[in-house]
Amino acid sequence: TATASGTMTLDTTITSLTATATGLSSIVVSETDSIQLTNVQASDGEISVVAGGAVTAMNIVSSNDVIGNDVSITATSGNITVGTISVGATSGAVTLLAISGAILDGANDASTDISADQVMITSSAGIGESTGAGSLDTAVNSLVANVTGAGLINLNEGNGVTLTSVTTFNGS
Repeated sequence: TATASGTMTLDTTITSLTATATGLSSIVVSETDSIQLTNVQASDGEISVVAGGAVTAMNIVSSNDVIGNDVSITATSGNITVGTISVGATSGAVTLLAISGAILDGANDASTDISADQVMITSSAGIGESTGAGSLDTAVNSLVANVTGAGLINLNEGNGVTLTSVTTFNGS
């Protein structure tokens, strides 16, 4: 557990993280391998995570809806599993990059997983799952979804969305 009133820069080798940054502050995490982001919240700043393994994003919140208070999560190996990621509905952006894995709904339900103005999702192995309620559920204004290898795209948008770009190399 980490709490700070300023920017937090963490180089970690841990299994889970709870972090809160208050005031004008960001959270930047560089994780050696897999990590569970249990509860990561920035009241007025960006959240950036790069992990050497899979990432489970249980509850990620960037509260203040201004340009730059975005969430970016990269898994260099393994999946990104999304519980809830929430940023500003007017100015907030979420970027998810699974270099050698899929991006999945953590609860396999129809509840909103990502709330934002803009979302950019790139995966080598698919977005969402084909079985059950396996779609990645969004409430966003514009969306870019890209699968670079074999894999499907299964999204469920909760309201109107502009599909800026949706591509899959070998899937549906």
